[in-house]
Amino acid sequence: MSSPTSRVSRVLVTGSLAPFAVQYRDRLKERGYTRLSCVNLERQAAHVGCWLDAQGLGVGQLSEARIEAFVSVQLASGRGPSAVSRPGLLCLLELLRELGVVAAAVL
Repeated sequence: MSSPTSRVSRVLVTGSLAPFAVQYRDRLKERGYTRLSCVNLERQAAHVGCWLDAQGLGVGQLSEARIEAFVSVQLASGRGPSAVSRPGLLCLLELLRELGVVAAAVL
């Protein structure tokens, strides 16, 4: 009898964040996220990319404040707090800053 196959799938990130999807997945794995958590966070990143596009914003305009705005929109639309990961989004923002896509935070 063979072992059951995983139902965890890969995520196809399209839109403005697509060029960074593999690097984001690798970063999540480096941080010890499980395969399922990586998929969920990649889906969230895809939603952020679509949200940025709908707002007429580029990836370079992502910031902590925009992450908070995105989270607020998600929660207001009925998504539960467990479906929104600020740490995952901040990990994405950190990666984009390291890549020089987003300017460093102003302190």
